[in-house]
Amino acid sequence: MNPLNLRPGAQYIACFVLIMVGTLYFTAISPSADTIKHQAETEEQQHSTFTTTLYTYSGKDSLANIVTNARIGHITLNGDDVEPAYVYPKTRVSHQDALFGDIYRLPLIRGENTLEIKLLTPPDGAVYSIGQKYTFYDRVIFSIFILLPATWLALRIATRVFDHLLETGLPRLPVPFWILIAGIVIRLWYGYDMGFIQFQHDYHGHIEYIEFIAKEFFIPLPHKAWEFPQQPVYYLFNGGLYAALEQAGMARSNILMAISWLTTLLSCVGLIFAYRLIRLLTDDSFVQSCT
Repeated sequence: MNPLNLRPGAQYIACFVLIMVGTLYFTAISPSADTIKHQAETEEQQHSTFTTTLYTYSGKDSLANIVTNARIGHITLNGDDVEPAYVYPKTRVSHQDALFGDIYRLPLIRGENTLEIKLLTPPDGAVYSIGQKYTFYDRVIFSIFILLPATWLALRIATRVFDHLLETGLPRLPVPFWILIAGIVIRLWYGYDMGFIQFQHDYHGHIEYIEFIAKEFFIPLPHKAWEFPQQPVYYLFNGGLYAALEQAGMARSNILMAISWLTTLLSCVGLIFAYRLIRLLTDDSFVQSCT
């Protein structure tokens, strides 16, 4: 496919130019930050104020995901109040807010911006993190300038490698094998993109089970939580891993990320075992592919 009728060398150059332009765009819109923490003691409650200086080359609005273990008292950017970017229905409040925080729209100006976050500090101290969220238009730009040319380059390289393998006399790999490889790649990408929320709608129930095992070293009564009726082997293994990593001083978010990667790898191993089992049951490539 060559709609612009470019020569092969020019095609590669065009892809690299597009990727470079996309990289420069995201470099320009991604603010860098320096953070200073101030603490103040009052008669009512202790406060922590984080002053973050954001540097950006562009003056476009930026979506910031702010996560904290404390209740947010006040947020300002360059002296102006900052409110959440989206209004959600107040039908459910849970520990998910402490895990994922909220998204705020920051009207950044070119150059230096001062973001001030005032937190009502819990007894164990206040911590927070801030990360950029990309808009729909940013994702379109990413797809056109980075994803599509990078995919084209990857396919061209893979095709050349595959043709070389065939020329060396290696046997042609069956279709089910490539389906297996695609399944593993999709699982790894999904694990990378979703992290420890890959449990989707009921992920918090699985995390509760793992954390209960890690803290109590006891299989809970099945009616005490949504996922407690599950078979315990997976949770015993991950609960032991959670406890070990916690004793080693690892933060909770990093522990959950490690467990999510372990879950992803176990899923890949299960897929490989399923592939080997189907090959033992039938030699029909079509049946193997459908299964």
